[in-house]
Amino acid sequence: MSEATSLFGRAATDASASSRSNGSGGRSAPTVSLPDAESRRNLLHRTPGGSQRSQNGDNVSFLSSTPIEEFVAKYQVIKVSWRGKYERILALAPTRFCTIDPRDFEVTNTWSLTALVGINLDPSDAQGFALSLKGAKKDEQLKLRCRFRSRLLSDLYRLRDQYQQRNGRSETGFQCSKWSRKCDTINCMLDVGMDGVTLTQPGIVRSKYLYTEMEHLTLLTDSQDGFAIGYTGRSRLFFSQHRAQIYRRIQAAAEAIGCKLQARTNVTAEKIQEERNYYGLNNGEPFVQFHVRKLTPKYHEPQERVLSLHDKMLVELDRDEKVIACYNYADIYVLVREPSSPEQFKIQFRNGQMRTYLARDRDGVLSAIYDICVTCDENPSCSLLAL
Repeated sequence: MSEATSLFGRAATDASASSRSNGSGGRSAPTVSLPDAESRRNLLHRTPGGSQRSQNGDNVSFLSSTPIEEFVAKYQVIKVSWRGKYERILALAPTRFCTIDPRDFEVTNTWSLTALVGINLDPSDAQGFALSLKGAKKDEQLKLRCRFRSRLLSDLYRLRDQYQQRNGRSETGFQCSKWSRKCDTINCMLDVGMDGVTLTQPGIVRSKYLYTEMEHLTLLTDSQDGFAIGYTGRSRLFFSQHRAQIYRRIQAAAEAIGCKLQARTNVTAEKIQEERNYYGLNNGEPFVQFHVRKLTPKYHEPQERVLSLHDKMLVELDRDEKVIACYNYADIYVLVREPSSPEQFKIQFRNGQMRTYLARDRDGVLSAIYDICVTCDENPSCSLLAL
């Protein structure tokens, strides 16, 4: 499943809050009402090559050559201009982004990611920001408001970063070591990007921690080079001689998209390790468990795992029944049944991350997860997709 398809319609694209104030205390300009759900569904069936409202050269023709499904994320925003305030859809693609009128789904403007020269947050508005864009004669600004500002900017930075990498940008990072759940250390690199921190080893990306999902960033009190990143309910423990520089860069990058990272107090390496030992053990007895194999870039071969379905959590265990990860059912976006393999399935989460497994009773596993999500009302919007 392509990244574009898997991220289409993700939860972060819910409607933005209406613009009740323009920050100046004056009368707010009228906004355009969004179409109903049926009109939105019709967007999926629009034929390529339809008419475009704006005639901006081959910029706008981008939509005619790129089906709507190829946008990796879409956000409902308020455009703020000298003419007033207008509701728009900001659609992000791997090389470009565009604004769409939600009344008729016509493209109003489109830009290449290379035209994005800067992003500035509005300090007086928690939803406001401005995109600085390279124009033919001078730079222009696109002022927007979005309820999910941090997620939107995280996606925009990520796409621009990936596009620059495809065009030969060199990778940089900090050498560090990571403490693992097996009580050993792993030498790795931490690359501090504008959307998150990427943990890599030669040839593979092991993990990525998005600022929008980061729970805390904490310097250890019993170590000069130790720090912890809180993510998905547990802390990741790192050691690096560049701790101060890593800390400053993470804080600055998170603030640039409107995320304020918290820090825990009086945290030691021993405390983090002790918390890891008890992680996921308070979820009660499972309803059912399934033996599966996990496909992950961290290992060359599929790893034996147990998926344990509890009242509120999906818990992943290793072959020794030690907890690897816990997932809230509410965080599951879609269950994917791969047609190319009778055993393979994927769990796509709302933050865009994916987990891939193999199971002899694949349909039984998917049915059980779907039943808890939908029938038990833990996540009624979860969907089951057979590609």
